[in-house]
Amino acid sequence: MANPEFLEERADDVLALILTHSHEDHYGAVLDLWPGFEKPVFATPFTSAMLAAKRAGDGIVENVDITIMRPGKPFTVGPFTIEAINVAHSIPESNGLLISTPVGRALHTGDWKLDPTPVGNAPTDVVRLRAIGRGSHHATGADLRLHQCHEGRREPE
Repeated sequence: MANPEFLEERADDVLALILTHSHEDHYGAVLDLWPGFEKPVFATPFTSAMLAAKRAGDGIVENVDITIMRPGKPFTVGPFTIEAINVAHSIPESNGLLISTPVGRALHTGDWKLDPTPVGNAPTDVVRLRAIGRGSHHATGADLRLHQCHEGRREPE
């Protein structure tokens, strides 16, 4: 498990946990953090179900209250407006996040790929991403792996 010290030291500054998708490296620590770190948790229905299954499988009694988020339906966390944006990945209901702040907007892609025919998920919302790119945003954080950056196309999963 990752060392939660960074979050614990800044707990008063953390407003929520927003889960972009349900791979273990993205939602796995929530149950370990939760007992001493009761912050709002936002997730898609699929990620919420995966977290509930993990809780049941690990015999954890305490429930984590999750607010369901849906692509294209912005929600507010403190001074921030968050919009989930569908991105294709190897697991259903993966999302990027457009984070609007009082001083500008930032795009966090989450884990993603440009797959026009992903299994069990809608493709990346390139129309929305292009619209964001044409607008004013101040930063983009993308999860890229070097082996994924090459010319041409790959077969879908």
